[in-house]
Amino acid sequence: MLRLVVGRVRIATRSADVVARWGGDEVCVITPGTGTLAELESVCEQIRLAVADAPLACGEWVTVSVGATLLTDRMSPQATFARADEALYAAKRARNAVCVLSPDVPAGEVASWQLAGAS
Repeated sequence: MLRLVVGRVRIATRSADVVARWGGDEVCVITPGTGTLAELESVCEQIRLAVADAPLACGEWVTVSVGATLLTDRMSPQATFARADEALYAAKRARNAVCVLSPDVPAGEVASWQLAGAS
């Protein structure tokens, strides 16, 4: 089943995206060039729908929950993955859902950021 899901995720992503098993039954997708939360949510929804459209050989259907955030110059990769994991657990609670969280913003600061590596 994991191979089927990963295959469907690859179909829903671009050639520049990186799809990797993250652990257990979790899959990580890195989407370079995704610059807004709306773009990220669209990518995540495409992934969710691609998996939902693929029945197993036994006729059963698979669903996924997708959690995501953006990597910014203000957050470390570890903090970014922790934020994405937080979003994933929120999506899992809803079941077969997408949850995209904005990057963490320090208390008292306005939610504006620059994408990691952007000039």
